[in-house]
Amino acid sequence: MNSRRVVTLVLTALTLAALPLAALASGGGLKVGSSPQSSLTNLSVTIPGVVGIDIETDLTWNFSSYPAGTIGSTSANNLFPPPPLSTGAAYWTPTAATTTGGAPTPSPTFTAPSGNAGAAAIWMAVFCNINSGTLTFTSTLGSWSSADPFNGTVSVQEMGDTSNNSFGIGGTSFSSLSTTATGLPKGTATSTFNWTRADQLFQLYTGNVGTATFTPGSYTNTVTISIAKA
Repeated sequence: MNSRRVVTLVLTALTLAALPLAALASGGGLKVGSSPQSSLTNLSVTIPGVVGIDIETDLTWNFSSYPAGTIGSTSANNLFPPPPLSTGAAYWTPTAATTTGGAPTPSPTFTAPSGNAGAAAIWMAVFCNINSGTLTFTSTLGSWSSADPFNGTVSVQEMGDTSNNSFGIGGTSFSSLSTTATGLPKGTATSTFNWTRADQLFQLYTGNVGTATFTPGSYTNTVTISIAKA
């Protein structure tokens, strides 16, 4: 029986309290007399201190689309079922990605054993105009729509996409996500920045394919990536 696993990425943004930039007095009022005369109007601008995050991509792992492994294969990467008698680590990169909202499809760059060049990634952009405090990023894996299809033998992993990630969010190698918010490295971030691409890569991974289990069915989950300035 074919099985289908879907991980849908959702966004979280934190908005901080408003910060007044300027607050001036009332207008200049009536001025009468010899030419010239002048009056004035005062301007007031209030800019809130905010952070923002935008994710426009959903990922799909469709195990029915992977080729079956054959006896004697030295790797089980992106194969299903795995090669007979196979052991050791294996990964599966997403076989489909949906990008919405007019965001461009990411073109990731990374090399084995972290994954396959050209595999799907998520389009992500972040924003911050707060010039003090500590900027943090976290990822949190949600609960599967039913029981874990892998029975704890396969994990969802994330890393930063080096081809579209000028901000440096995410690690330089894949790490497994947890149901507890896990901090992501943020590279050499400036204190304030306009909307900046920070695309992320995802894969499913097992440390020992020989003991991994794959329960048939269709499953969904979410990964929440959060940005905060405190």
